[in-house]
Amino acid sequence: MTSVIAVSGLPGAGKSTTVRALLIALKLIGHKFETFNAGQILRDLHKKSESSETFEAWYGKTSVELNKQVDEMQAEFIKKHSTILEARFSALVCQQLGLGYFGIFVDVPIEVRSQRTGLSKEVLEKRQADEERKAKELYGKSHVDRKNYHLFVDTLKSTEDIVKGILENNEFKSHINK
Repeated sequence: MTSVIAVSGLPGAGKSTTVRALLIALKLIGHKFETFNAGQILRDLHKKSESSETFEAWYGKTSVELNKQVDEMQAEFIKKHSTILEARFSALVCQQLGLGYFGIFVDVPIEVRSQRTGLSKEVLEKRQADEERKAKELYGKSHVDRKNYHLFVDTLKSTEDIVKGILENNEFKSHINK
């Protein structure tokens, strides 16, 4: 049986950093997980499209069909691997597939996300609104709703402290040891 850890958060919140560190920590304690990064797939598709638009502008116009294709890719991947899903909608994808998952939402103030990404607060706010619209179109609910997650992580903490907090969480330990 595969296990799914769904890591979500807004742009620049620290999803990738958290996933990389968590993957290493899980390996060190004997758990084998693979990662699936839906955002990277979309960034690769943007690059292949040779669009002159920024990724944020292009992403805001992506179709429901394209997002569903990426969800299908995630579903196929999950069937074969214990997975850390890294995506803004990862918890919603798991819910839609009827999967048991452990949801982690990473967050940090928008000013910090702006510094990390090099994007203005206005661009980040528009991207967040685009994502919220897509989440409601695709899943009928908000992707930032706290009810979708088991653990909330402030990525202003050190990566070491973040991973330690995740690994020490009793619900998390129960989920990965099933």
